[in-house]
Amino acid sequence: MANNAEKRKLIFSKTNGRCGYCGEPLLPGWHVDHIIPKYLGGTNAIENKIPSCASCNIRKSINTPDEFKLLIKTRLIKKLDNAVRKDLYYLSSYLGDLWCATILGDYMMLVEKIEAAPISFYFERDK
Repeated sequence: MANNAEKRKLIFSKTNGRCGYCGEPLLPGWHVDHIIPKYLGGTNAIENKIPSCASCNIRKSINTPDEFKLLIKTRLIKKLDNAVRKDLYYLSSYLGDLWCATILGDYMMLVEKIEAAPISFYFERDK
């Protein structure tokens, strides 16, 4: 049976030293994440573990990969929504209703594209 250091090396090598989610090179302090959370029946087997940067692991939290993908899209849309609505409110007195409607329409098309876009994590891509 491998010791913890050997297991971490094996997990690290699964993605060639990159975060299994975002694909960025792993820095010291990287995390080992359960792909399927233990509370949902995920195991401690090496096959269910992936190296993760701290940022991705904290954001993923106890979510499954599919839930994490939805969370990423939801957060992006929320940030865009806050920015667009704030700017439109400010710009409406300068641009007029027609331009604001055009910008809002373009924004809605962007949101639809984000919602439809597939997300694939680094560990899911063909190498």
